[in-house]
Amino acid sequence: MILNFINRKSILFAPILYPASILYLLITKIRNILYDRKILQSYKSTLDVLCVGNLTVGGNGKTPVVAALHKHYSELGRKVVIVSRGYKSSGKTGLIPEITDANLDTLIYSFGDEPVLHKYINNAAVYVDSDRVRAIKNLEKLNNFDLVILDDGFQHRRLTPSTSIILQDISTDRLLNEWNINNLLPYGDFRECIKDSLNRISKLVFVYRSALKVNLEEDRKNIAVKALGESKIGARFLNIYSDSFINLNNLQEVDKPTAAIAITAIAKPKIFFSNLQDLGIKLIDQIEYQDHHNFTVEDILKIDFENYPLITTFKDAIKLIKFVTNKDLLNSYPKLRSLRVIILKQRLDISEIV
Repeated sequence: MILNFINRKSILFAPILYPASILYLLITKIRNILYDRKILQSYKSTLDVLCVGNLTVGGNGKTPVVAALHKHYSELGRKVVIVSRGYKSSGKTGLIPEITDANLDTLIYSFGDEPVLHKYINNAAVYVDSDRVRAIKNLEKLNNFDLVILDDGFQHRRLTPSTSIILQDISTDRLLNEWNINNLLPYGDFRECIKDSLNRISKLVFVYRSALKVNLEEDRKNIAVKALGESKIGARFLNIYSDSFINLNNLQEVDKPTAAIAITAIAKPKIFFSNLQDLGIKLIDQIEYQDHHNFTVEDILKIDFENYPLITTFKDAIKLIKFVTNKDLLNSYPKLRSLRVIILKQRLDISEIV
């Protein structure tokens, strides 16, 4: 069942990448030992800190899980704030202010697309700072929150979370195979060795993304947990599926389009494209950009959107909304008035991991 997958880039550059991975492994092991033995100090906040992280680079489902956790705990009456490092931002720190059509693009540039997404879609309080310890100390002083959801901070050992939920995508045979091989950067995708991290993980969640809701096969579950060895961590399995559509122009639910142009700038676009096809949508074109790419007017104007709607992810939608709501852009580029953008909505059962 598992494909014997070896990255072609790794084959080509193996004489350089593999030794570099061994060096990286030694560095991460020494660093973890220093923190585990308290030679290097780690800060423990007076606030509850829930870390949502992963052991590999690239998309593992953190964005929809963080959003779902924020909604879940807010409905329970917790005063929740999301802390993010603001990847690919200008480096601005602090709480993201209220968002308007006029300042949306500036905020994405200043704070990053994902933090602004959580603020815009979920009306979440979001604090951005690459130094998570500094961020949480500042939040303690504000005295407005009692729960911090730390978006991607598992390797930030200077901070000790109350709980760490680790997500691992096993949606394809290749991803499942890579999980069991556990090659570290830069030869593989792992940030640290699995066995070195197990003592810090509260919940290990294997993510399986699909078009419609499915139950993961038992043999895939068994292969996934094999890498855990004798660990007593109870693995959990989370299906992130997509069965509904939102019109970005008015944020109302709409029917499934029969044909569309798919556009995205996420880490694993092929899973997105595959899910759309599994849902029976004819893809006129599949447009992919580098992860976190901020779409420009030029990007959009060269697309045949007058004949077909664009379909995208929630993560991408925050960078496309200006093209359907910003009056200055619509006046400057009248052609944009015919642009229709549909979001593929993701669903998950948060009770599987809380």
